[in-house]
Amino acid sequence: MVIMNHSVRRFGPVVIVSEHIDTWSTLPPGNERQRLMRATAGWQYGPALLAAVALLVWHVELVGGVSAIVSGVAVFTALLFGLLALVFNMAVTIRKDGDAIGTAHDLKATVADLRANISYGVLVGFILAISLVVASVTADPTRQLHWSWTPWLSFLFIHMIAVLFTILRRFRTAFNYLMR
Repeated sequence: MVIMNHSVRRFGPVVIVSEHIDTWSTLPPGNERQRLMRATAGWQYGPALLAAVALLVWHVELVGGVSAIVSGVAVFTALLFGLLALVFNMAVTIRKDGDAIGTAHDLKATVADLRANISYGVLVGFILAISLVVASVTADPTRQLHWSWTPWLSFLFIHMIAVLFTILRRFRTAFNYLMR
């Protein structure tokens, strides 16, 4: 009988974020790894944060309702979730037939990183969709959002784009390992 230590288990979103951050570098601990981790964090969060701060300072308001955007973000997040299922299937295939792919030495690690990045993308998509729903519900009757929603929503949108570029880069890396 296995007894789980519940104090060791971490909350699901925390694990997803941690695994995503762990994909930023495969270097051993040291100065070079720290530099690479800071550069990747800057690329992942910097543009979104700069845009959000600028919109916050200038009190920019989103014109029109966001209810139409909610369905698009929800569908997009569902598509990412479907992609996660396909990557799971790919990992099962690689585990079963991995010896047949002799030249793809880092393919397993790349697929594991891809899974972590897509999981994080789904999490960001969920947060964005929930934020859009709450923003839509709290908008005034003219469907005008309060200016305080603009920085948060723009941060999530721009960050989601950075995550999508990361996912795309991982797919290209996996493909290149297979084609070598």
